Amino acid sequence: AISYSCTNGITQPSFSYFAQVGDTTFTVTGTDENGCIDTASITISVPPTPVLEALTGPVTVTPLQTYNYSAQPVDSSWSYVWEIQGGIISGGFNSPNPQVIWAETGVGLLCVTAYNENDCSSDSICIEVPLSILPIQAHSGAMLVYPNPSRDQVHIQLQSREEWIVSVLVFNA
Repeated sequence: AISYSCTNGITQPSFSYFAQVGDTTFTVTGTDENGCIDTASITISVPPTPVLEALTGPVTVTPLQTYNYSAQPVDSSWSYVWEIQGGIISGGFNSPNPQVIWAETGVGLLCVTAYNENDCSSDSICIEVPLSILPIQAHSGAMLVYPNPSRDQVHIQLQSREEWIVSVLVFNA
């Protein structure tokens, strides 16, 4: 062809034109030196970039308890990537609703980024959680930790005349 024309006002190839969200059909018409005309069409689909509006969940927490958080809005076509400081994500890793166990002192931070099917990402949003570990109550009795040294597994045995509940959460520091 010696000349081309395109619908939608495009006179030259331009990638910036495809930045609009949604489906757009473009038709190119080519004319050769004999005046013969042919056309070709293509539809370009540009999905919207994810936009997170809120991250909700408790900011007053008790150490070593599980708390639920939620990114809004929820879109089943998005994946959610969570980052945490001062705790662990115990469930819902790529969902909009993770479960978090806070474990350290200082300030905890939970952030989320959403990705659409084309791997376009939202801005990250975060929530800060003040953390403080409760002091261990004094007790009478012995605590045995064995074997020492150990690899992969350790046993903790508490001996006491009193009845009490103990939770142990181990982090790979």
